[in-house]
Amino acid sequence: MKKKLFTITALLTILSAVSWAQTARVQAIHNCPDPGAATVDVWLNDALLLDNFDYKEASPYIDAPAGIAFDLSVCAPNSTDTVGAIFRKSFTLANNGTYVVVAGGGLAENGNTAFDLRAYGGLEAAQNQGAGEVSLNVIHGAYDAPMVDIYEVQVPAGELVPDLDFGGDVGSYVDLPAADFDVQVRTQAGIAAAEFDADLTTLADNALIVLATGYLDPGSAVGSEPFGLLAVLPDGTVLPLGGKGITPARLQIIHNCAATDAGSVDVWLNDGPNPLADDFAFRTATAFIDAPAGELFDVSIALPNSTDTVGALFKQTFLLESAQTYIVIASGTVGSGMYNPATPFSLEVITDAHETATTPGNVDVLVWHGATDAPTVDVVETQVGAGTIVDDIMYAQAQGYLDLPAANYDLDIRDMSGNTTLFSYDANLTPLANNAITVLASGFVDPGMNNNGANFGLWVALPTGGNLIELSISTGVEDIDLLNDVSLYPIPADDQVTIQFDANKANMLNMEVLSVDGRVLLEETVNVAAGANTLQVQLPAMPAGYYLMRFNDATNLQTIPLIKR
Repeated sequence: MKKKLFTITALLTILSAVSWAQTARVQAIHNCPDPGAATVDVWLNDALLLDNFDYKEASPYIDAPAGIAFDLSVCAPNSTDTVGAIFRKSFTLANNGTYVVVAGGGLAENGNTAFDLRAYGGLEAAQNQGAGEVSLNVIHGAYDAPMVDIYEVQVPAGELVPDLDFGGDVGSYVDLPAADFDVQVRTQAGIAAAEFDADLTTLADNALIVLATGYLDPGSAVGSEPFGLLAVLPDGTVLPLGGKGITPARLQIIHNCAATDAGSVDVWLNDGPNPLADDFAFRTATAFIDAPAGELFDVSIALPNSTDTVGALFKQTFLLESAQTYIVIASGTVGSGMYNPATPFSLEVITDAHETATTPGNVDVLVWHGATDAPTVDVVETQVGAGTIVDDIMYAQAQGYLDLPAANYDLDIRDMSGNTTLFSYDANLTPLANNAITVLASGFVDPGMNNNGANFGLWVALPTGGNLIELSISTGVEDIDLLNDVSLYPIPADDQVTIQFDANKANMLNMEVLSVDGRVLLEETVNVAAGANTLQVQLPAMPAGYYLMRFNDATNLQTIPLIKR
């Protein structure tokens, strides 16, 4: 710090003795990581301008001659003149112009990556007139790095700067909120080269230059400076942006391959050491998990009890985007047996997936056509009069998201004409408020022509994963007169759930809590009064997922869906 203050003081002393008819304002930034230029002297014509100017150092804005040509010479440190300068370049600046001159490139490089002094338009103050924003320009200054894109992945704001090559800049300052950002540098192939914490919260009303610096591959470079980003303020302050791990993507995997040989599989991420999903059964889903982003990775589908990916049934390479959410659905057929049509196995990717509802209290519904022998169909809602909610969806297509109130719906699956109903389902979404779900057409319309595989049905995948839920089972209400106006809270339930309902008469009911495969987890007798009732039920120890509460007396049976947190 003492050296830098001395350098700036000496610089201002020199400039105070010089006057020009016309002037421009110039900031100098040393961004050359080449060891041969780690420290340099910078001369303006025959006057020493910057003494022992270090890599990653910047000057404040200073006056420079305008309207006339002048030389900037880069010399070895402790130079006494410009004889034998490392580099010399002539400039003619516009009167009252403001510039940033950046030293960059490599001393032994040729062409565009050779050492150079590049001038860019500069700003000494934010152009937002104190609006609490930051004016920012980005310069690609890492000469061994390819053309890149700059993304913001925390907000996420998405792509900020496309197609930035070495020596290039945004072209003008852009205004951003003085907020905390995560900035990611990606190659044109979508690979994330690095990610940085760009906390601008304390820099409101400043004009910044952000420069890529160092070497993307120090092992193959002449120097050892690692790749990074520098933020430079108008007063010459240089702030390295902190590097961080690549923000992951979010991913859910759903097994909807109805082939009999794929009833249970292992799912591998790259080569281990253990399966990502072990003995992953048909019509089950993982919860949403963090997944590698900005890098290529393999997902392999292997037979159950596999110990590696050798001989995997299927392998596919993925490249996911940071901070984005995906659903991957195992589809098609694989293995022995005859299927009509013979549809190759695939891992289908749904982008921009949701984990929660967009509108509080509603349900986000994604519809996926995953039945290989089912035709193109419409989905028509008939109870609340919503009409056609999915139009002409064919195998391996998604429709959504539908932002629906958490209500009870009747769904008809109809042919493309909309006139012929093929299947009908009840879809009670009332217990799914605030969730985002995937409704899948699953199984075979004609199992006899498809190796006697699973029957066709509509099944629901929850964001928490687990067994898929068949709509006809999860919403079955066999006698609506047993309990009326039923509500459960909280949803999802914790260790205890409160049930409120109206009863037409006093009654003694048998109450059960069942898993979706029919196992009775809790059974007790409850006394119900005529009119309004409130029951508090202590749930047994059971994992998060979807369950059924069943009430019955001697003649009536009623089933209510329950979600456990």
